[in-house]
Amino acid sequence: MPKICPRRQARTCACLPVQYVIVQVVLSTTMAPKKKGGKKKKKSSGKKSGKSSTADLIKRVEPVPVVIAPARGADALLLQAIVDSNADDVSRLFAAWPALDVNRKEHGDVTPLHFAAERGLLPIATLLLSYGADTGAKTTAGRTALMVAAAGGHRGVVTALVQGGADVNAQDARQMTALHLACINGDTNTVDTLLGLGADAGRADADGRTPWYWANLLGHDSLKKALPEPSDPYDVWKQYEAQAWFKDAIKTLEAAPKKKGKGKKVGKKKKK
Repeated sequence: MPKICPRRQARTCACLPVQYVIVQVVLSTTMAPKKKGGKKKKKSSGKKSGKSSTADLIKRVEPVPVVIAPARGADALLLQAIVDSNADDVSRLFAAWPALDVNRKEHGDVTPLHFAAERGLLPIATLLLSYGADTGAKTTAGRTALMVAAAGGHRGVVTALVQGGADVNAQDARQMTALHLACINGDTNTVDTLLGLGADAGRADADGRTPWYWANLLGHDSLKKALPEPSDPYDVWKQYEAQAWFKDAIKTLEAAPKKKGKGKKVGKKKKK
């Protein structure tokens, strides 16, 4: 079994309690099923390459396995801790790796704060904010963590994000705000929370639809009382008329090529 340089071992011992726990978690979740046939694999691998496997290093009692969990892999461990709703592991990760990127974006430009907001994990969201999480970070759909929390009805996270500097009137790619999303879901409590935090009930989305419009369209009558009606009572009907005109225009364009088809039949007769 290879020996670890004492200096390298000393550098890792500073954060040993945190990292050693993490390595044990990885071992219990990924390597536990391989315990039965582990002895045979050790003998064969030692003869071929003469090197110790990762499992051999992890099973050692001394604090050498800490080398196996590099800082690069801490990003994945952070997301796993959030998914597991484990605020203690989140704290330990940042204590072990102070340079851990709290705003690292995953697929869809989703940040750890988005993950916590989507699941309504207030303790973890508060921790991430204390470590410098960006409340203005947006996904590829243009949604902030506040919008995600509002869509899920997580009022505690909504309040914490706004108090942490989140723009309550930020708009996504469709120019919808957190209030729009809460109204679409018919969440009266979240709507009241957003209005109390300064949400603009008169702001319209890309189609000119206000939060009141969505509450009215989807039959959320309880929300209509909390939201101001459009200043012009005919605004909603004008939107319907505009959509009807657009549909009629499309039908007209689709019908145009059919007239040209009649001319082709006439041409065929001339050939005969």
